[in-house]
Amino acid sequence: MSASVRKRGYARSEDTRSRILDAALAEAELSGFQNTSVAKIASRAAVAVGILNYHFGSKGKLLRELMASQIGEFLALIEPPDEHEDFFDFESRIFEIYLGFLRANPSYIRLAEEVRLHDPELYRRGIDEHVNHIVQRLQRGSDRGDVRALNTTEVLGQSYFMLGTFTFMDRYVEDPAYPGDHTATRFFINTMRGGLAA
Repeated sequence: MSASVRKRGYARSEDTRSRILDAALAEAELSGFQNTSVAKIASRAAVAVGILNYHFGSKGKLLRELMASQIGEFLALIEPPDEHEDFFDFESRIFEIYLGFLRANPSYIRLAEEVRLHDPELYRRGIDEHVNHIVQRLQRGSDRGDVRALNTTEVLGQSYFMLGTFTFMDRYVEDPAYPGDHTATRFFINTMRGGLAA
């Protein structure tokens, strides 16, 4: 088999996986991932159930892949901090990107809640990964002198506090009194600055 034929086959396979993930996301948004069926997802993706199973193996594995793809999409939006960007400016940028991501991906939080209920081990791993990222950002801020010196307990506590704020922003965004992304970001950063600034 020639390299070009293999490449075309790989591209078709990736296109099929992408269509299935898009269909699963649409079904999850419509009625919740656990309330939909593999048959409905396959039908929406215009593939046979066997093709879906070939690519993902099970509905549980499809949920994991779907969640991973959503997180990957969010992370791809974040450029690393430049050398002049302080901790609070970087966190402000991440927070505004996240608010935009929530608006563009309304089913993300619902998916995360379904993972929490139906795959608690995966949810725990996801939380640990997020916390580790925040710990690294806090360490960078401390190394730069943007953030006051924190002991290990404070770093972990602040990381969970920050992650908790991200977790519940979907509710705030939908509130009729929501003041807009810029103001919400300012509230968040000012709160952090009050407790963390050097």
